[in-house]
Amino acid sequence: MITSVIIQGVPRTGTTLMLDIFRYISVIDQVYPENLIPDELPWLDHNWVWKRPFNCLDTERLHNLCPTTPFIFMVRDIRDCIVSWYHYPDPDKTLLMPKGYKGIDGYIQLWKGYTAWVSDNAYKYGMTVSLENLIEDKFFTVRNILKWLHIPFEQSAMAFVDNYISNKPVDGYPHRNWVSPEKKVGGWRNRMDLMKKHAEVLKECIPNFAI
Repeated sequence: MITSVIIQGVPRTGTTLMLDIFRYISVIDQVYPENLIPDELPWLDHNWVWKRPFNCLDTERLHNLCPTTPFIFMVRDIRDCIVSWYHYPDPDKTLLMPKGYKGIDGYIQLWKGYTAWVSDNAYKYGMTVSLENLIEDKFFTVRNILKWLHIPFEQSAMAFVDNYISNKPVDGYPHRNWVSPEKKVGGWRNRMDLMKKHAEVLKECIPNFAI
């Protein structure tokens, strides 16, 4: 039986962190970052995991291509997403934005559309994982993900934590600056300037949002 997984989420929600978990699981033969797209994915004869953040609003098409493949949908607090978006090293953010979305306003609209869709539809295709849970309760969250996928837990799966803390490079992301995951939850509190700048749209995203 072939094990396959597709990871989806708006860029900066933790899709790379999720992909990194599967790099160290023995039953997984290959992981595919979004810039390494296999030509005939549904017919591959090995165990694979594919990260597709730019297709976060195109789940139905991917499901039709790979009808037996479960999806993992990553979600994250929009406030930390905004901070992460500003910190991304590409000045134009072109690597973060699917076609049709531009700038921070486009990014927030993408987050809103994706998050609303996940809330209503994700259960049909797979499971939802928050970056906050993955960081704050690593072992429990990883164990539950693997149990849901019917993959035996291996301690090696927890190596993703060491990679993020030690700034190790990862195949497919040679220029990526890794940041300790503990700094990724609630980091928005240190950037109140950005929270004030985007206060109006944040009120649309977060009930009872206030500065």
